[in-house]
Amino acid sequence: MDIVFELKNVSYSYIKSQPALIDVSFNVLKGESLIILGANGSGKSTLLKLMDGLIKPDRGEISAFGKSILNLKDDQEYQFRRKVGYLFQDSDVQLFNACVFDEVAFAPLQMGLNPDRVKSMVEKTLESFGIAKLKDRPPHRLSGGEKKEGGFSINNGDKSRCLAFR
Repeated sequence: MDIVFELKNVSYSYIKSQPALIDVSFNVLKGESLIILGANGSGKSTLLKLMDGLIKPDRGEISAFGKSILNLKDDQEYQFRRKVGYLFQDSDVQLFNACVFDEVAFAPLQMGLNPDRVKSMVEKTLESFGIAKLKDRPPHRLSGGEKKEGGFSINNGDKSRCLAFR
């Protein structure tokens, strides 16, 4: 089976004297669902941020789809971002457009996809998540649950192959 993520001896500290993660190693296989459980402050968010390339480890190696993500060039990072989506715990950090439709359309349009194709893709995505009725609503008028649904649809709109939820 294909390895989607491979972490080898990963360590990270926000403050050098207080490590957040020490020597973490594991693989995530294609098609596998992974749940990371732990107490507050145990490193769950840090681990997901490392796997998404938002922060870099102090030590160790992180690979996604068979390639290291630690020193990606612009074009390589672009390809990585097309495959991996990240849903932030606080949806307000992620939602910034005028309406839900524009939120879901944002990433595909930034990738240079044809606007007509994006419109069709966004409509299908909103329907599949059961939130088509929210398409014209501004994010600040959404409930907490609706914001999460919007975040899921944003990450699914460009067909990310791997999603990290916090």
